[in-house]
Amino acid sequence: MSGETNVQEVLAPMRDSRARRPGVAVVTGASSGIGRATVRALASAGMTVLGVARREGALARLVAEARPGGVEAVAADVTSARDRERIVRAVDGRPVAALVHGAGAFPRGLLATMPPAQWESAMRTNVDARLWLTLGLRTPLRGGRVLFVGSDASENCRHGGGAYSVSKAASAMLWRSLALELGDEIDFAIARPGLVETRMLDDSLSAPRDSFAAGEVYAAMHERGETITAETVASFFEWLLLDVPPEEFAAAPWDIREVGHHARWLHGPLFRGR
Repeated sequence: MSGETNVQEVLAPMRDSRARRPGVAVVTGASSGIGRATVRALASAGMTVLGVARREGALARLVAEARPGGVEAVAADVTSARDRERIVRAVDGRPVAALVHGAGAFPRGLLATMPPAQWESAMRTNVDARLWLTLGLRTPLRGGRVLFVGSDASENCRHGGGAYSVSKAASAMLWRSLALELGDEIDFAIARPGLVETRMLDDSLSAPRDSFAAGEVYAAMHERGETITAETVASFFEWLLLDVPPEEFAAAPWDIREVGHHARWLHGPLFRGR
């Protein structure tokens, strides 16, 4: 039997699994970076995707770029209870096959001098919004999947990135807690995307080193070519949400850099500079 035939036999049940999973996708942080790329990937795969973000212009461009009916724009701030209700109304009773918590806030600076509003922004965006939006969509999410965007920062605290690290650690524990409490009705997973070429990375590279010494770590990784495009991350998320069996999806944290799953979804190099 040829290698090509083997590949086709492996891919066939994956395609079938996509066809059997009904419902829309909801992706927050859809105006840029990982969120935007994920919206485009899922829409290209045939899903109807509700792209959630604050910037209406960016959402309008997403809708215009997608196939007819592929993307629905929902202008909303996930940290606002009123706006989260708008997201639920936009779902309009349809089943939600996938919810991707892509919105994120990364305040940079020392905890001792950080304005309270910046700390609170990280917690509201990276923790609170994920909890309350998941619960708000609990009924349409039955039988669906929730994907948390994780980070190495949840375990590795770096100088000037304390607020982000604390919020991402809390987000990781929220994922575990929701999976424990609601895992019999919704599948939960968390995935680390590595160092991604987004505006968040640009801001980290340009941040003053006296208050964000961690910028040197990111700069060194960037110089070594260890960055990953948002489109590659979106392909990883698409595979997780549409192809991976339920038990595997929810079994353990995912990391895009683990080579064991690359043959199942990755086409070409993982890192931009390699």
